[in-house]
Order: sequence, then structure tokens, then C-alpha cells
Amino acid sequence: MKFSKIDSSYLKKGCRLVWHDPLKDKEQVIFLRNEDLKHLYDVLSKNSTDKIELEDETSSIMINSDMVEFHVTGKKPLEVEPHALKEKIAEFLGESK
Repeated sequence: MKFSKIDSSYLKKGCRLVWHDPLKDKEQVIFLRNEDLKHLYDVLSKNSTDKIELEDETSSIMINSDMVEFHVTGKKPLEVEPHALKEKIAEFLGESK
């Protein structure tokens, strides 16, 4: 799976982070609340490390200098390079204001 985009969420305030597997033509989506997205962006902007617990209290985001890992209960972790994710979040926040 390769991280592809950030979209607006249709159900609640927040966003959808989308990974796409072109070989299987499948997508996997993680929903983030606005406050989690802003916290993630703050950590990435400071080139820092952190762990963000998600709303379900069992899933999390591990932010390191070389990789951001999304650990969702019952699924394989999804990864994205920090710089690429930071750019996508900045674009999304700029468009959603």
C-alpha cells in the first residue's frame, strides 16, 4: 500500500487518509479527527517524535524521524514518509480553511 491523498471526511469533522494498492486496485482509509490531524502536523513540523492515540483508544500513530506508522486494530500497519505526509497535510489544511 502506498499513501496517496488526504480527503475531507463525509461523516464528521476530520479527514480521510487514503492508501492505494495499484496492483490489487484496493484502498485503505484511516479517519482522523481535526485535532489529531493538527497534532500530527505539529509533530511533523517540529521534526519530532511522538505517539498519538486515536479515537478508538486502541489504534495509534507512531511518528519517527524516518517513518510514520499508522497502527489500526486488526490490520497491518500503514507507513508513509514524514516529509511527504507533512506536505499533504499542509495542502489539505490550506484547502480546508
